Amino acid sequence: MPPRSQAARSQQKARQTAHAQQERRHRVLAKGHPAMVDSIAGAITVKNLDLYYIVAPDAQIPLKGEHGFGLYFHDCRFLGGYEMTLGGLPPIVLASTAQRGYAALFELANPDLHCDGGRLIPKDELGIRWERILDAEQTCVREVLTIQNFGHEP
Repeated sequence: MPPRSQAARSQQKARQTAHAQQERRHRVLAKGHPAMVDSIAGAITVKNLDLYYIVAPDAQIPLKGEHGFGLYFHDCRFLGGYEMTLGGLPPIVLASTAQRGYAALFELANPDLHCDGGRLIPKDELGIRWERILDAEQTCVREVLTIQNFGHEP
């Protein structure tokens, strides 16, 4: 039997590789369920080396649902839910940015808050500045919350 030419061997290898890729694709798609997650299109993303944080524009990482928000290190999610509420209600988003790349800034305000005793703290009376800074050297997220009272009562 004559030896096969280099071109024939290359064609056979390409066919085998294509067949193996097709089998793998079928195995992945037929055996499991693809992950269906909510969009993170409007997300705020902060990154410092291998540490990165993906959050909603209101600084929240939803506690429920399938989503891609979270704190990641070496492509593994370590935090998949983190929310702040005021009297059980989410704060109102005024602005958010990750302009510095390794840090994010969220400017928020309060919704109408009904306190014990019937007192009302009107919407927008409290300004909330929420800073998140990624520190890759310490492998941590540093948060600074500053709350300013714009009302006439303490």
